[in-house]
Amino acid sequence: MNIDFSQLKTAEQLQADKERAQLDGILATRRAAYLSESDPLRSGG
Repeated sequence: MNIDFSQLKTAEQLQADKERAQLDGILATRRAAYLSESDPLRSGG
C-alpha cells in the first residue's frame, strides 16, 4: 500500500477544515431559521 503524501493534511489544515465546517453549519442553521421566519406562507402573514 502506497501512501500518497499529497493527500495528507497538516494539523493546521485539519483544524481550519473543522472550523470552516462548523461555521458552515452555523450559517446554514441561521439561514434556515431566517427563511422559515420570513416566509409569509408559513407564518400565516
